[in-house]
Amino acid sequence: MLKTSFFGYAHHETITDDSGKPIDYRFLFVNPGFEKMTELKADNIIGKTVSEVIPDIKNSEFDWTDFYGDLALKRGNKKVVHYFESQDIYCQIQAYSDRKDSVSCIIQDITQLKHTEKKLEESENHFRTLFETIDDMIFVVSPRADILFANSAAIRKIGYDMDELSKMKIFEIHPENIRNDVESIVPKILSGKISCFNFPFITKDGSVLTVETRVWFSKWYNKMCIFSITKDITAETETLQKYNIFFDKNPSMMGVSDVERGRVLTEVNQTFLKTMGYTRDEVIGKTASELNMFIDKEKQKDINRKLAEQGRFNGFELDFRTKSGEIRHGIFSGEILHTQGKKYLLGVFTDITKRKQLADALQEERDLFSKGPVVIII
Repeated sequence: MLKTSFFGYAHHETITDDSGKPIDYRFLFVNPGFEKMTELKADNIIGKTVSEVIPDIKNSEFDWTDFYGDLALKRGNKKVVHYFESQDIYCQIQAYSDRKDSVSCIIQDITQLKHTEKKLEESENHFRTLFETIDDMIFVVSPRADILFANSAAIRKIGYDMDELSKMKIFEIHPENIRNDVESIVPKILSGKISCFNFPFITKDGSVLTVETRVWFSKWYNKMCIFSITKDITAETETLQKYNIFFDKNPSMMGVSDVERGRVLTEVNQTFLKTMGYTRDEVIGKTASELNMFIDKEKQKDINRKLAEQGRFNGFELDFRTKSGEIRHGIFSGEILHTQGKKYLLGVFTDITKRKQLADALQEERDLFSKGPVVIII
C-alpha cells in the first residue's frame, strides 16, 4: 500500500553526536508519493543523510534535524505544516516515532486548503458575518495579546462571554503551564514565521480542548491584528490514538473496496463513519451504489474510465449523500492496489463542504458590492 499510495511517506534514522544530540538523519525508505512531492528520487537518497542530499538544509528557517531528532529521542508524534518554495506546495507532515532513533512521517499536499485560507485573508470587509457561519473558533487579537473579537463558536466552546474575553489576554485561554510558550511565539506570528500550532485551550470550567490553530496577520478596523481559526479536534484526537496511523488516523474519509467483488467495501476509517453517519456494520460488504452515496452518475462514469485506463484518479469534485440525506461536497481520489493476488480500490474523500460554503459566501458578498453602494444601518 505504501508503494502505491498517493500520500508521501518516509522513514528516517536519526544520527547523534557523542553527547546524544541529533545532528543529522538518514533516509531508509521513501514511497513514490514522497518522490513526487519532493522531487527527490529514492535511488538517489536511500542510505544518504539529509545533509548529503540537501546541503543547504542547515540554512532553512525550519530546523528539520531538530524536529525529527527531538521526536526520535522522546518518541510520540508531531504535526507541522510547511511551504516548499521549490515545488510551490504546502504540505502537512505528521511524524511519529515508536522506537529510539527512528522516525516515520506521512506527508499530505494541502495546497488547495492553504489557497482557500489565503482568499479569506485577503477579504478585509464583512468578516464578522462569515465568522458566525462556521463552527470553528475564531479570535481577533491585538499585537499586545488583547482579545478584540471571538465568534459565537468560540464563546460557546470556551464558555466565556465576549465581555469576559475582552478583559483577557489570549494566553489566558491556554493552560497555565504553557502560557509562557504561547506568549513566546507572538513575535514569530507577527513576523510571519509561524502560521499554525497545537497549544490546547482550557475552558471556563477547566476542561482541556485539543485544538489545531492557524493564524495570520491582517487588518481589523484598519489596525493590524492577529487572526486565528481554531478547530476543536479533542474527540478526533482521542479516537485517532486507537487506530493505525496509515488508515484510521487519516483526517480524510478513506475506504478500501474489493474490485473483484463489485467494489464492496471491506474497510473504512473513522472519518468515513463519522461524516456519513453509518456504523461499521452498516457499510462493510456494501457498495457505494447500495449506500446511495454518489449523486452525479456522469462523474462516476468518468472515474470508472480513469480507473480502467490508468488505474487511478485524482481530484474529482463530487457531491455525496450521507445516511441522513444531507448533501455534502468533497474531492475524491483513488488508486487500484494489488495485494496478495487481489485488486482493491483505495479511495480518499476530502470533505470540503465548509470551505465551499465560505467561498460561496465570499462570492455572494463580492457580487453584492459590485452592484453598487450599499448602506448598512447598525
